Amino acid sequence: MLDSNGKHFSAGADLNWMKRMSNCSHEENLKDASMLTTMLQKLNNLKYPTLAVIKGAAFGGGVGLISCCDIALASENSIFSLSEVKVGLIPATISPYVINAIGARNARRLFTSGERFDSQNS
Repeated sequence: MLDSNGKHFSAGADLNWMKRMSNCSHEENLKDASMLTTMLQKLNNLKYPTLAVIKGAAFGGGVGLISCCDIALASENSIFSLSEVKVGLIPATISPYVINAIGARNARRLFTSGERFDSQNS
């Protein structure tokens, strides 16, 4: 089960970390992306059912984690966004899982708009 301790599920990646990674070499960025990919693959392929319990905001990579789970339960006040596009990034590492969870057409719209959507529309 994936849950949060605070008011929000996940704000996504740390923007300071993203800035630091922009100064890293291509090889360092590939290594970092590979570690994230491995983690997402392991979560997606667990042999037992996985559950994401979402309250508050789930942005960026948080949506990727949710997409890897078999079941997602969101509170009425939950809000979601693939907000990377707003800082000039594409959600490449999480995209296969998001596409699988919500379908290609919805994913394309959300990947390019960064729009927020609620638990009713998730």
